[in-house]
Amino acid sequence: MIYVNDDFFSHEFFERSNEAFRSHPELGSCAGKRFAVCTEDPAYLLAVCLYLKANGGSFYPIFAPTPRLAAKRLATRAQCHVLLFEQGQPAM
Repeated sequence: MIYVNDDFFSHEFFERSNEAFRSHPELGSCAGKRFAVCTEDPAYLLAVCLYLKANGGSFYPIFAPTPRLAAKRLATRAQCHVLLFEQGQPAM
């Protein structure tokens, strides 16, 4: 169990997130890939980070208010394979 900004997220929340990530076209095969993540949802950010760590991927956070084009440039400079915005929407 984890609290994020006074909101409680149970073990079941992370299990459901992991299920969704496994069926995601990019996150499902994350081993050896670097993912940039730009989101305002701290629970989603934490769930993605924990999922990537457990499945051999790596994580590069991008400050949420960053404009999309700037986020793409940052992800490219960091040699990320995928840039995710809100709830797993790939941008590159």
